[in-house]
Amino acid sequence: MFEIDTARFLNREISVLMGGWSTEREISIKTGKEVFESLKDQGLNVKRVDLLSEDHALEVLENLDLVFIALHGKGGEDGFIQKLLEDQGIQFTGSSSEACKISINKCETKKVWRDLGLPTPDFVEIKKAGSKMTETTPYLSSEKDVTSLNKSFVVKPAKEGSSLGISIVHPNQGTLEEAMKEALKYDDNLIVEAFIDGEEITVPILDNRTLTPISIIPKNNFYDFDAKY
Repeated sequence: MFEIDTARFLNREISVLMGGWSTEREISIKTGKEVFESLKDQGLNVKRVDLLSEDHALEVLENLDLVFIALHGKGGEDGFIQKLLEDQGIQFTGSSSEACKISINKCETKKVWRDLGLPTPDFVEIKKAGSKMTETTPYLSSEKDVTSLNKSFVVKPAKEGSSLGISIVHPNQGTLEEAMKEALKYDDNLIVEAFIDGEEITVPILDNRTLTPISIIPKNNFYDFDAKY
């Protein structure tokens, strides 16, 4: 069993940031409560901070000691809250603001992977979808490969979490237009990605140590919002 030495935190106050103003607020509250109870059970000095808006965050983040970020989605995972904490020199869990800014955007993340030579499904980036200023950029495995997305594909909001707005389109099952309409409820920047049929695995990393991989077997067609929560 992997354990973290909590002795170094006994004289510190840990603030669990939760709630937020994204579409994932309710999920964040659940996460925050679980984190709070776990830290409390370990005898640590911990308090809950329910953030309501960007302005509220600016007001309450001053003079915090240590921060555990339990926020989801916009404001919590896109680098906003991380940048505020960095500017004030407050220690917090998770990645830097710059890393969060990239990783919240599925398209930008996949571009980094491609630059590093890591395998990732072909995709098309659609900016300002649904408007007259729509920009479409394909990222395919070769210049001649223009049919890889003509089979089964996945449409996702580029900057949304918890599998919100995601649709899988198979031949004769759904359309690109219908899938884009669903994704546009959450973001006007979309990603259309080649569908890869296979096992889904998540790998936790704690304190720079890789933990046991977990195979995800959802009861639904894929690991969607209902399957997660």
